[in-house]
Amino acid sequence: MNIFFVIGDEVVTPQLVGSILPGITRKSCLEVLKKYGYKASERRISIEEVVKAYEDGTLKECFGTGTAAVISPVGVIGYKGKDMIVNGGKMGEITAFLYDKITGIQQEKYPDEFGWVTQIN
Repeated sequence: MNIFFVIGDEVVTPQLVGSILPGITRKSCLEVLKKYGYKASERRISIEEVVKAYEDGTLKECFGTGTAAVISPVGVIGYKGKDMIVNGGKMGEITAFLYDKITGIQQEKYPDEFGWVTQIN
């Protein structure tokens, strides 16, 4: 799985360095976000930045991506004995948008604007 954070108006996922895997769903989310005008960044992000964003109220959403999970909201982040409740423990607007868009393309509810779906005859 890969992780995404919505901090202010930016959707952030760790850049592909070290042990960060180049997930297909991660890549798909970045493509959808950019196509639909969201500010999406692949960059180094520390837990300290996440904690600060939580404390100052700019951490809006957090979600994981993966082949089996597709897009799954993260409702609580535990760090140093403290639980940070993200978006009231509920799925956020961007998380829901991505889930709907990506599963909608997979299920042919929406046209495949990205060339992801292959038809088998």
